[in-house]
Amino acid sequence: AIANKFITDIQRAPDGALWVATSQEGIYRIDMESGALQNFKPDLKNSQTLSHRNVSNLLFDSRGWLWIAMQGGGVDVLKS
Repeated sequence: AIANKFITDIQRAPDGALWVATSQEGIYRIDMESGALQNFKPDLKNSQTLSHRNVSNLLFDSRGWLWIAMQGGGVDVLKS
C-alpha cells in the first residue's frame, strides 16, 4: 500500500505502469500486470536516488524518461 496519503500526481508510463508522486514519501511505481509496488525515495549513501522526498509533478517525455519535479524546486530524471 502507498504509505503517504498526500498524492500529488499520477502518470501512466509507456509500459503501462502507474507512477504516483507523493508529498512526503517520494514516488511509487505500480506494475499493473503483477500488482507489484516499488517505492523510490532519497538515500544519502546513493547519489542515483531521488534528491528529495517531496515530489510535486511527474512527466514522461517522448523517450520514456520520467521527469520528477520537487516541491520547493529542483528536477530529477529517471531514464528508462
